[in-house]
Parts: sequence; C-alpha cells; structure tokens
Amino acid sequence: MSSAKSGFSNHQQEFKGGDFINQEYQVIREIGDGAYGKAYLVYHDKTKKWFALKVEKKAEDAQLQHQMNVIAQNEIDFLGGIQHDHIISYKGSFPLSKDQRNRKCLLIEYADKNDLHTRLEEQIAAQRAFTEEECLTWFTQACMGLKAVHSAHKIHRDIKLSNILIMSQNFLNSDTKNEELIRRGGLIYKHGIAKLSDFGTVTVNNAQEKTMEVGTMLYWAPERYSANYDKSSDIWSMGVALYLLLSNNRPPFMIKYFKQGLLMKAPLLPINREVGMAISSDCWNLIKMMLQKDPSKRPTIRKVLKTPIIKRIVDNVQATK
Repeated sequence: MSSAKSGFSNHQQEFKGGDFINQEYQVIREIGDGAYGKAYLVYHDKTKKWFALKVEKKAEDAQLQHQMNVIAQNEIDFLGGIQHDHIISYKGSFPLSKDQRNRKCLLIEYADKNDLHTRLEEQIAAQRAFTEEECLTWFTQACMGLKAVHSAHKIHRDIKLSNILIMSQNFLNSDTKNEELIRRGGLIYKHGIAKLSDFGTVTVNNAQEKTMEVGTMLYWAPERYSANYDKSSDIWSMGVALYLLLSNNRPPFMIKYFKQGLLMKAPLLPINREVGMAISSDCWNLIKMMLQKDPSKRPTIRKVLKTPIIKRIVDNVQATK
C-alpha cells in the first residue's frame, strides 16, 4: 500500500536490529506490523528482560496522527487498569524520545510462541491441523480474558486470531507470574498460555456512538455493518476465531456474505459444515450458538464459559489456583 493511500509516512523502517529506542530498549527484531503501530522484540539490559514494545506509526498529517495518539492512549489506559492471567500484561508506557508528533510507546510482555494466526499458517504450510483439544484450550483461555473485558463494561471490537498471543512454558526469561501460572496449570497449559492483546479499539459497552470501521471484516458480526452493536459482537468474533482454528482457516460463511453487507441483509446465514477436521457435536453446537445472526440469541461470555465442553476446561484451570 502506498503512503498516499494509507496516510502513513514512507519511512516506516525507523528501527532495525541493534537500534535503541529511548536509549534504553535494544531492538532485536520487528515482530508485528498493525494498522496503527509496529511491535518490536526488545531487550532491557538494566533488568535483563525481554519485552514487546509497540510504537505508533508516523502519519503524514496531524489529524491522522492525533487519531493514532488516541488509540495508543486508549490501549495504555485499559491495560494499565486491568490484570488477568489471559490478558497480555502491561509493563509500562512512555513518549518516544525526540519525536515531534507526541507518539507513544507501549511496553508489554513478550509472547514467544507468536499469535494464533501465525501458528495456524505454520500448521497449514506443514499440512497439519490443530486438534480439537488444542483449539478449545486456547479458545477457553481467550474467553476467560474476554470475560474480564466484558466485566469491565468494555467491548474489545477487534478479536481475531492474530490478537490471541501464546506464551510457552519455558520461555527463557518469562514473567515469574507466568511461570507460576504454568506450574499450577500442569497439563492445561501444555500448549502454552493464550492471552488477549491489542486493546487500542476497546470501548465502553453502552457508548452511544460507535464507529463501524474498526476491527477486521472477516470477524465482524452482522450488526457491525451499522454502528448499533454491543459486546455480543465480541462473541461472534470469538466464534469465528474458533471456527477458523478448527477448519484450517476456511471462513464460516461463503465469501459473498462478507461483501456489500450481506451478513446483515441475508435472512439466513448457513455455516459451512465442511471443516478441515472432524469435530465433536458439542463443539459444533457451541459454534452455532455463537454465530447466531440475532445478537440477542447469542450466549454471553459467562454462558460460553459454562457450556459443558468449555466448563470442563475452566474447572481444570480453576482447580489449580
């Protein structure tokens, strides 16, 4: 995408391996490139720790830069005010030094096993598929994080596989909290810890005005094509994420439904049943509940976690605490 269309500067390779950000955090490599910022794996020599550091992108005009400032501050405010085992941990924030655009930097824990979208692409390239157990375990952990978001009366609005991060059991410099979590969790965390991330677009659930244009269209609930939606739209997005994991990235609906707002207009939304692997009837029924077109018929996140196939995993997690 050219900078003329994107609104971002051509000079996006600000930091490369070996560079220092604010003379304190040494860049190892770039690990993410989002709509509003880039993420880097950095090393902090003073504490001997590794972190992920998100830096706002440089916009070509002041209005777009202001919008990105607001999004960055939104994420800082949210993560700074919440702590949960399945939400990425906030480690600090600070302005980018010598930057005239007031860009912000967000320091969070580093997820060494990447995100679920990347993990899924690796599986597909290797002609493998995740087991239902793996998918449901990650899904359940992410849902536990989403419950904390909804309990704070917020909507995530950008739930997708690339925003569910995985941390391993033996990351060389993992947070003590995560090491303890894995130790208590035993087999529950044998596939790693799943954590929700990317909270720049989080908003209040009962806000009168909500923008339609945030998030990723593949994960949009039908009502997202208007500005009239609530936290049940996150349930839909989580259902899509689970379906994609189980189907080796095949979408739950025919592509035509994602074009021209057909998800909203079509009276019925037939879910593709030909997934890439066999799944249990309980799992299939959960997906169907979450992908109800009528948001009032979708389960709340609390009800999802009480679904027998999911509650079994939740109970095992809670039994270790």
